[in-house]
Amino acid sequence: MTHETMDAATAAQPDLQPWEDGFFLRVRVLNDQGLHARPAAKLAQEAQKFACDITLALNGTEVDA
Repeated sequence: MTHETMDAATAAQPDLQPWEDGFFLRVRVLNDQGLHARPAAKLAQEAQKFACDITLALNGTEVDA
């Protein structure tokens, strides 16, 4: 979703919210082509440093970071 196509209801939600037994942080990728391989690899590398579950989601599809 690009910043131009985000609906008002989605934009009005706080970016950091309590979620089940942790938190939910919404991060927007403003590149129309999405998250490319090199930045995605950096994200996965950083995610491995934390003892938590990090999931990326878009339109109902989820992947483990």
